[in-house]
Amino acid sequence: MKLLSNFKTNSFTISGFCAKLCILSVILLMNLTLLAQRDRDIKYILVPYIVEGQDNSDSYVEKAFFWGSSFDYAVFEFSNILWGNLNNKREQQRLAQARQQSLAKLNIIKTQFSNYESYPEKIIDGWHSAIASDNMNFCKDVKVLIKDNRITRLVIDNYIPINFLSTGEIKNAKNVVTLKNFNGEQLNIVEIYFLYDIEESRIVPEPLKPGYVCFWSDMKNYRDILLDVDSKRMERLSIRFNSEPDCFGNGMICRIMKPGVYPYLARGKGAVNWEGSFEIKENYCLKIRLGR
Repeated sequence: MKLLSNFKTNSFTISGFCAKLCILSVILLMNLTLLAQRDRDIKYILVPYIVEGQDNSDSYVEKAFFWGSSFDYAVFEFSNILWGNLNNKREQQRLAQARQQSLAKLNIIKTQFSNYESYPEKIIDGWHSAIASDNMNFCKDVKVLIKDNRITRLVIDNYIPINFLSTGEIKNAKNVVTLKNFNGEQLNIVEIYFLYDIEESRIVPEPLKPGYVCFWSDMKNYRDILLDVDSKRMERLSIRFNSEPDCFGNGMICRIMKPGVYPYLARGKGAVNWEGSFEIKENYCLKIRLGR
């Protein structure tokens, strides 16, 4: 009887062990499946487009779609202006404070600029740091490429190239440009101050080359997804995709970003969520699928 009892005990022990082993195997298989899914859901696509600036809108017509919301958001963020459906109280307070800081900076810069008795006849060829302001919402540093005393490229935040139209040659270390999107639509008129080149010419390093990230979903409840990228709330997805879209497709959430690693968190309906980080690479678009 004791032998039979031990056999039964051992049998239950073995059965329990097998059951646990089966459960662990299932969990491991599920995890491997999720990891494989994540690998499939994250794809890098080379972006061959090169933005030269200085209002080459004719050559950008076929490429205009690639900026989409990414370009508009970048310009509006740079200009301290509310964009899209990000119109919330916290955002309004942040932009109001940013405007106050910009106007205070502008007053200091204009006073310093006007105190000079003479200005350089021309700005030498190469990349320069300058100050851009619309005299109303923002006053920020930019990088500009100069050739023959004209602005040929304009970059904000040291990585975002902007389409623009300049008024002509730089005079008295100052120029006026019109910011435009790549459909040729006017966005803002901006004054460019070459304050750093008045006493002596200063060439600066070339700006960084940007990368891009685009989120998409094939879920039925795509409208319920709330997406935060680098702790900033994005707009909502506007389209449910039946198949994998190309980068910058209409309805995706796209951003132009500096090379680096960024966290993201997306929350869907119920307990569905996605959390992790992604790496932005120069001249590459990263597509991230938000799906089961």
